[in-house]
Amino acid sequence: EPKKIFVDTQFILYCLCLDYAKYPKFWDEEMYLVTRDLCEESRKHPNIELCFSKHYLPEVVHHMKSALNLIAYEKIFSVTKGLSANIFYKYFIALKDALILDAEITFAEFMYDRFGVSEEDLYNKHIDDICSSAIINILKGHVKISPLNHYSFFDNAKTAFNDACETYSLRKKTPYTLKNDAIMLSALADISTSTSAPIFLTWDKTFPLANKIYKDLFCRNNDAVWHI
Repeated sequence: EPKKIFVDTQFILYCLCLDYAKYPKFWDEEMYLVTRDLCEESRKHPNIELCFSKHYLPEVVHHMKSALNLIAYEKIFSVTKGLSANIFYKYFIALKDALILDAEITFAEFMYDRFGVSEEDLYNKHIDDICSSAIINILKGHVKISPLNHYSFFDNAKTAFNDACETYSLRKKTPYTLKNDAIMLSALADISTSTSAPIFLTWDKTFPLANKIYKDLFCRNNDAVWHI
């Protein structure tokens, strides 16, 4: 059975910015380079399976919809580096700077060519499903997207995150983000066994702190293992 390596939303956002056929390692962005290297390693080693929990998918959809909302601003202000920190727009600017995209290509054209989504889709009642399908289709063959069906210790995981933010003076998570992250931590505890240790890769510095608190409080007589 392949080793499951779960990844977070940030990883998926950068993964969507990979196009193995067209673009070389042109973007000097640490997260982009790490994501690309990890995807390449997983392709070389069939015993490694990159996984993304479906409950995080709406977060990725939100970033894609935000990118589509930028199209109207680009029409007014033209292409500029400071227009937005949206990952898809930053990727677009990086491609322009590297002369990989022609100068006359607009952000709207780029979003449709790369992801198959358009500004008009924002007014479609199925916009979330349209974006979800686009994301899943691009990730197919690179990352397995599947639901986490078991997270028995959800309340304990929420406690661990809240304690981590309070103890280490970190910004409190929004209810939505807290729910998603607590599901992930709880699921890792649920699916781990003494012989199978799942891995979760994240750039969120709250996670390892919450993970330690969770294990210290709720796993004292449990030999299950997982890594963050």
